[in-house]
Amino acid sequence: MSYPPTPGSPIYDQLVQEHGDVLAEARKLAEEALQQADPAQYWEGALTHRRASEKSEKAGAAGKI
Repeated sequence: MSYPPTPGSPIYDQLVQEHGDVLAEARKLAEEALQQADPAQYWEGALTHRRASEKSEKAGAAGKI
């Protein structure tokens, strides 16, 4: 069974020198993606807010007639 290289190992250090710290970059991008996706998890709140906005717009439009 082989294990992935760990930071501080000669193979890992050489790969970081050649290609940059891909693992650190991947972790950073994954964290950013999670932060961007987090609000999308709360559809109910977004729909409730949208419905409330639509109701207030309709009420405002009805008052102008």
